[in-house]
Amino acid sequence: KKLLNGNAFVFGVPGAGKSLFSKMEMGMVHLSTKDYISVIDPTNEYIDVAEKYGGTVIKMSSYTDNFVNPLDLDVYALDLNDTNGLIREKAEFMLALCEQCCGEALSSRQHSIIDRCVRDMYFSIARSEEKRIPIMSDFYHLLLKQPHQEAKDLALALEIFVDGSLNIFNHHTNVDMDNRFTVYSIRDLG
Repeated sequence: KKLLNGNAFVFGVPGAGKSLFSKMEMGMVHLSTKDYISVIDPTNEYIDVAEKYGGTVIKMSSYTDNFVNPLDLDVYALDLNDTNGLIREKAEFMLALCEQCCGEALSSRQHSIIDRCVRDMYFSIARSEEKRIPIMSDFYHLLLKQPHQEAKDLALALEIFVDGSLNIFNHHTNVDMDNRFTVYSIRDLG
């Protein structure tokens, strides 16, 4: 835990006990520390463990009623100097998210457009008396307002996640994201 990256990987042949070892380790960490445990579960194998320890299970699919807003953050902690670095962190996250959505590396022009839209969105919230948490459609509409073709291309790539069949990220978060034990069930995500 004191090293640069406090994560681990478990490798082994089928039937060697990787899952059992991982579940035991999660239980030990959960009961003996205050650490957070996040599990990406492609087979729904860890749901019972999370439930046993009072964790949160977030079932991700195109028909879910569990929503995680990628633009969620503490809007009351925003300031026009970005003192806490919240806007910079969210811009970095959105660069990675957009790159995944586009399925290819983004150009430096696209990076600049994404950064500009994220900063504009959150600085607008920081200046506003009424604080509201943005969702993907807010970001999408800012992209559409940009004069550059690259922004239109980015908006088109994001459309399926905003207005299309994969719009599960265009809602406000309605699950407990602060739980110390969280399992993201992605088996039905496709």
